[in-house]
Amino acid sequence: MLLNSLPNASSWSEHYLRMDEQKMVDRMVATVKNMGSSALIDEIILDIRGGAAMNAIIERLRRKRSDIPGLFWHILKKGSCSELGDKCEERVYDTTQVSYIEADDKVVEELLVSSNELASWLDILEVFEGYVYMPQSELRRALIKAMILGLQKKLGHLPINVVMETPAQYIQRAGGLPVRRNSPLLSYHLHSIAAEHAARTASGMLIVIDKNNKPMRDTKNKYILAVPDCELSRMAIWANHSKEILEVVQMELDQPIVKTIPYRQNNCLDATFNGRALLKIKRPVLSTPLGPDKSYRYSHEDGGRLIYWIPQKYLP
Repeated sequence: MLLNSLPNASSWSEHYLRMDEQKMVDRMVATVKNMGSSALIDEIILDIRGGAAMNAIIERLRRKRSDIPGLFWHILKKGSCSELGDKCEERVYDTTQVSYIEADDKVVEELLVSSNELASWLDILEVFEGYVYMPQSELRRALIKAMILGLQKKLGHLPINVVMETPAQYIQRAGGLPVRRNSPLLSYHLHSIAAEHAARTASGMLIVIDKNNKPMRDTKNKYILAVPDCELSRMAIWANHSKEILEVVQMELDQPIVKTIPYRQNNCLDATFNGRALLKIKRPVLSTPLGPDKSYRYSHEDGGRLIYWIPQKYLP
């Protein structure tokens, strides 16, 4: 069995353990416990549901779980990829499920988020702390750094494709995290934030141009709008307030009191479509009990793990 599961170039003798019998048994028991961990299996399943490619899942978890022997990952890869073929390298970007709910103001769109995923979101938003008070001359570069290097560091160093994907798509691909639909903060094209060179179209739109003064376009062949300076501070404020809101949710029993008002558009005439979706959140973010007793809560036990049903509007 060992010979069949090892790579062709491996020497089977290298995989013998030199230790006494009791240590051998203890090592095997500990290894089996780690490999059979429900948390590990749940994480693999969540990544698959998030559309990640099997190879990407294995590579990410192999770096994260140094307590799991390399042989386990080899067997997993060999078994799954022999069935999937080329699909083992390809992620699923979109899964469509159709259902219908009667329109009502009381209907709230929610996302199922595990406690680990919620903690990951708070880690991601922590990258943006302190940016609110940063001079605009430094803020643009800081936001780009947060959107690229900061996210890569938090999500396992997988590189972001600055041309083909938004930060929201990258977070789904690299971290398997649930992301708010049309996220105001994370749906920006990174060239839009960087806006190293910009010009106006005949209709007056502020767009990003390359070094040859040619308009840059996105994957849908539309102009990439340049983010003006006035919009940058709104992005930083939104990130900070989103973190405050999720910290209230993490407490389980309270709901955040979020009051929003739109910014005055005449104060930022070149605001992008994303920029117009960023609302001004009144501070401080207060909280109130979800209900009259502790049965009213965001968190629930599910198969030995803690999950949250979080209103989509609370995510950044």
